[in-house]
Amino acid sequence: MATENPESAEADEFFDPLEGSGSDKVETVTEEVASDPGNIIDDIDDPLLGKEGNDSNDWSPHNSFLADSPYFSAFVENDTKSLSILVESLQDISARTKTFSKCGALMAESTRRLAYSCRLKRDNDLSEDMTEEEKVEQEAKLRKERRRALGYEMADLLELLGEVLEEIAAAQMNMVNVFDSTLGMSLEAFAGTELMTVSMLKQEAEQSTESSENIFFRYLNGKNAAGTLGLFGLDDNPASAMMSHDPKKPSSSSMLSSKFKNWRNKGQEQGRKGDTRRTADGGRSSSNNPEDSSLAMATTAANLRLTLEQIRLGQATAELKRFQLLKHLVGIKHRRNFELCEGALASLHGMRTCFHQSFDVVQALGPRMMKIQTAENEMKINHEKKIMPVWNERENTIIKTIDKMHEGLADASFVSAAVASGDPALIDQQALALGKIEEQTKIWELPEVLAKTSRYRRESPDGILVEGWLYKKSTARMSLQPWHRRWFMMNKDAIYYYRTSSEIRKNASGDDKECMHTSQRVKVCDIVLCTIRELPDDGNNRFCFEVITPNHKPLALQARGPLEFKRWIDAIRANVENQLVYGDPHSDQLNKNIGKKNVIRESSNGTASKESQLPPGLSDNTSRDSNDFSARDSRDDSAKRLPAHASAESSKKPKNPLVQKIMDTNPICADCNTRAPDWASLNLGVLLCIQCSGIHRSLGVHVSKVRSLTLDSLTDGESRLLLSMGNEKANAIWEKGLSLQKGWKKPDSSADRKTREGYIKSKYMWKGFLAYNESDGKTEAERNEHFSRALYDAAKERNVLGMSEAIAFGANVDWVNTEDDNKAALQVIVMDMKSDAGDCKAIECAELLLQHGAKMEVGEGGSSHILDYANDNGAEKDMVEYLWTKLPETEKRDRLGLELYEAAKSSNIDGMAEALARGASVDWKNAKDGGKSCIHACVLGMRPEDGTTWNALGCVELLLGKGAKLGALDNDGHNVMDCAVVGGAEREMIEFLTTKLPK
Repeated sequence: MATENPESAEADEFFDPLEGSGSDKVETVTEEVASDPGNIIDDIDDPLLGKEGNDSNDWSPHNSFLADSPYFSAFVENDTKSLSILVESLQDISARTKTFSKCGALMAESTRRLAYSCRLKRDNDLSEDMTEEEKVEQEAKLRKERRRALGYEMADLLELLGEVLEEIAAAQMNMVNVFDSTLGMSLEAFAGTELMTVSMLKQEAEQSTESSENIFFRYLNGKNAAGTLGLFGLDDNPASAMMSHDPKKPSSSSMLSSKFKNWRNKGQEQGRKGDTRRTADGGRSSSNNPEDSSLAMATTAANLRLTLEQIRLGQATAELKRFQLLKHLVGIKHRRNFELCEGALASLHGMRTCFHQSFDVVQALGPRMMKIQTAENEMKINHEKKIMPVWNERENTIIKTIDKMHEGLADASFVSAAVASGDPALIDQQALALGKIEEQTKIWELPEVLAKTSRYRRESPDGILVEGWLYKKSTARMSLQPWHRRWFMMNKDAIYYYRTSSEIRKNASGDDKECMHTSQRVKVCDIVLCTIRELPDDGNNRFCFEVITPNHKPLALQARGPLEFKRWIDAIRANVENQLVYGDPHSDQLNKNIGKKNVIRESSNGTASKESQLPPGLSDNTSRDSNDFSARDSRDDSAKRLPAHASAESSKKPKNPLVQKIMDTNPICADCNTRAPDWASLNLGVLLCIQCSGIHRSLGVHVSKVRSLTLDSLTDGESRLLLSMGNEKANAIWEKGLSLQKGWKKPDSSADRKTREGYIKSKYMWKGFLAYNESDGKTEAERNEHFSRALYDAAKERNVLGMSEAIAFGANVDWVNTEDDNKAALQVIVMDMKSDAGDCKAIECAELLLQHGAKMEVGEGGSSHILDYANDNGAEKDMVEYLWTKLPETEKRDRLGLELYEAAKSSNIDGMAEALARGASVDWKNAKDGGKSCIHACVLGMRPEDGTTWNALGCVELLLGKGAKLGALDNDGHNVMDCAVVGGAEREMIEFLTTKLPK
């Protein structure tokens, strides 16, 4: 008879609560809850939900919300769906915010570029190859040209508009940044993080619930499994079994019921198996040991307890995961109210700040706009009632003059017709001589008549003796147009002419647009070397004369009438005579650049630059004497020019008294012994004549830096260096080995340029006349080290001559002495001077090093500036002031601005006044402190705790009086009032600023 398998019977009796009718009921409940989840959600949102009840039945497992029930599942599903909608909404808002930010940034950038255009500035269209100084110079030149073209009143108004637009652009950009950070990135981060967290918690809760239910279900149904520990199939490590919760692995709890139910049968079977084993083992006991039965029962009980504890832990863990999920879902509902609101509120604040700043900027323009409007009305009235009537009157005068000319033309036409018809009376009255006819028509007086009629003339450029249109005969043999009209001018030195702009455009290629805005000045001849010859009047080419120069063909010119002819002839002859009497016939510029074309740039409004000698200045006069340039008696002309010549000579006297002393100390040129040299090489410390100075210029500034003692303004340091060196001391270095060089002789004042050039290059560029010693070193590296150390030692002694000698031999001016704390020669010089002030040459030594290219950044890696090093090491006031003059203007501005900023920060009104007196700008901003200006730092000054006087209000008043703006913004977009409120300024300061705001 077959034995019934208990496990199969249990399997037949197993009932799955999620199948059959039970499953249908659960699904019905779930659908009901899901269809109306409002009551559950409302209960969860109720803060009284977690309040402990007095009745023990209040918190029974039947009404526990955290229990695994369709109510909890419905709540989770609905809240997850709500969270998904929230995330979708936030992502949509974030995406639209990014679009808004990009468009807003473009709007702000467009506003900024418009502001740049209104302020007549370029916007990053300068060449990258240009240096910063060249860019600044080019920018200043462009603004100057644009201001002149637009008119200064319009340019000032556009400047104001540009300033306002810049502030508005900054406010717009700040608002865009606020929106992007608060309403864009923060919402996107909240949405992504919360959805991910809920998904993870939901998955963990579902897994824990399913695992605990599987274990508990198997225990209830007494399922057994093979391969367990001992009798109940537990792992060797109970802790590992307790933590695993693997639903696929049979648990000992699923077998307990089956084990107890079939215990008797299994005991009998084991007894029979024991007898079999006893027989096989050869004589063992045929009955079971009572102790083994007790051990089996105890093991079974212990494993049962372990299984029950696992069930409890699994259900509690599942409860915890569901609670954490519920807690997070409820927390999201509360946190969304303030976390999301914070971002939206910050965006509203950013918007408010933007429009508030824009409103403040525009409102502050009220008085200024009224002033500009009043000035514009006055200009309009002045234009309509004063300027235009004068111009209309002059126009009417010209029209009346033309009407008279029309009458004359009509009379001439009538006479011509009458004479042609044979009227004897008119034939007898008709003048036959050319001169008589010209006198009757007054053709040569027309320019004077027109000038008197228009009453509008320009001033002649300084130094121009005569100028005007002349016809120049072409020197080409085959020319379709033998005569070309050119604008000629003559100064005291030479005669020039300009090519007409139309011919420049005609000769220029189609792509050469640059030529369209240039004029070319051509030198004809030097006055001293030319003579004038009048050409006979043959009836064809009248009023012609030739300018004859040596080594060149005569230049034939034709004047525009007898008056112009006489004016040019007399002016040239008078100028030649004056130059022969008072000029310099030995000038090295004579007969130079003849026929060469100098390209003169024109500004954007068509006026020539300064070099063109055609300034656009005009003056309003009622009349003009057409004989301003008429011929004068040469003797009277020479007498009249004596004072002007004397004043020109007196203007060559140097303004710096040290320069005159330098010239007296060095009476001859250092290279050719020419007397009275008035040029100098600053780094070499020598005086030169004008011929040698030209050669020195060709060597380059790295060899010789040439300046004029009379035309240039030398600094005090440069003058003192020249006075300390001089030709005699310098030649003792540079010409010490001249006698050792065969075939070389120092040139004299009569030497030609080629001889001078060869000598000067050998002396300074190739250093051929220096006297080297064997002790100086055998290799170049040894000599450099030797002379660099000699330079350092001479600098310690403030020995200018010793330093100059070391530099001449190739010393490195930036060499650092590793044996003396890595100091350079410049550092040693600027330190506290120990010797007497009269003997100390510290400034001269420093000037010598800087003239030879010494760096002002000292210390390891150039970490410190020499000016700071001098202040830290107690340098004297003269040295500090000298080093200050060597700073670039931008660095001076930054240093003064920082000094004013620090004084304002500490409410030091005396320090502020001193910094302002030295030129500090009230608008300077500290880039290292959030871009705050001086007035920002001033309003944040706290009241001192030691009881000293608090001068912050006075400091702010001082800055406002110097032009500081309350609307100035720092890098965070805060104006002065915002900075005071946010930064916690004193109450008196905030009240004071309130009174300063525009009404």
